[in-house]
Amino acid sequence: MLKTIEVVFDGTTFVPTEPVDLPVGTKASVSIAEDNSTRVTPISAEEAERILQGDGSPLPWATVEEAIAYSRGRLWPELDTEERP
Repeated sequence: MLKTIEVVFDGTTFVPTEPVDLPVGTKASVSIAEDNSTRVTPISAEEAERILQGDGSPLPWATVEEAIAYSRGRLWPELDTEERP
């Protein structure tokens, strides 16, 4: 029997988005569909050099968390996580 279950990756494991009626220990495989809308375009070498030189222009990120998310190829705020305190 084939079931389709939507899951979210929490950084460690895949978590179902709704209750799943399966016995404990059930093995399954997950197919990953890439969502290109969350791709982040890398900055140019010139832009990186400008930022590193600190020319007084505002940084492209408002917070450290946003800069880290960007460096990991994620949009900020991360849409697949719960509201952060």
